[in-house]
Amino acid sequence: MNRKFLFALLLTAVATAAGAQETMRPTPNHDDFGTDVSLEVEKKIASGISVSIEGNHRSQADTHRTDRWQVGGGLDFRLFRTDDKKLTMKGSVGFDYAWKQSLSELNEHYSDKTGALNGYNWTANYWRNRYRISTGISANYTINKRWSIALKETFQYTHNLKADSVDRVKYRYNGDDELYAVGDKKAVRAKDIMLLRSKFTLTYNIRRLPVNPFASVEYCAGQRHVERWKYTGGVSYNIQKKAKLSVFYRYQTENDDDDPNGHFVGWSLKFNL
Repeated sequence: MNRKFLFALLLTAVATAAGAQETMRPTPNHDDFGTDVSLEVEKKIASGISVSIEGNHRSQADTHRTDRWQVGGGLDFRLFRTDDKKLTMKGSVGFDYAWKQSLSELNEHYSDKTGALNGYNWTANYWRNRYRISTGISANYTINKRWSIALKETFQYTHNLKADSVDRVKYRYNGDDELYAVGDKKAVRAKDIMLLRSKFTLTYNIRRLPVNPFASVEYCAGQRHVERWKYTGGVSYNIQKKAKLSVFYRYQTENDDDDPNGHFVGWSLKFNL
């Protein structure tokens, strides 16, 4: 029987089995679409020092599934400011906890002896806990009444905990070149990730309007290569003196097998107490 036809049947069977739960996971080069929504509260506790807490929700698989629920807190402290207040430098430390979902995966399997394709492994979607600590330094410079630029460098360490009893189905070719299935469970090992994130932001202040357009570019460098690029554009709106709403569009590339490339639309609401 033709292998391409068998593989098409396999995809159909897997999609039917996973069916009402989720769509098939896109390959790493596929462009996904999701949402990114956050709420932040910041409180000044001393001159140049503030603390904040933030909650975040992201979706994936063309917004059909939750990517993560996340909550965290941080401390910002001013390091330097010029007398005219045009240039300000800050330091920061933060901690985040996330409950993250990895979508199902379908991967080719090759024989250890011959190196030939001998089947496929399908892994169901699963959830696992993630902890992250970060520290950074940022500089904001006001060019004139309309334009300002900001640069932020952040080092972050992320620990993804192990996930036990994840469903997996092994599809293998038998002697007649037909697929058969063997179901089992597997444990996904814990994973540590260290990144250096560099972000450049340009903001424009529209005269006599509380709306400020902004654009940013960010890259995240891992130990071996650049893990991802993020390109963001949006507007922020001052609802009142101590509340700001930001609406944005983002495109990010991924070199990590855990995530595809992605388009995002989102909003964030920030309160200053």
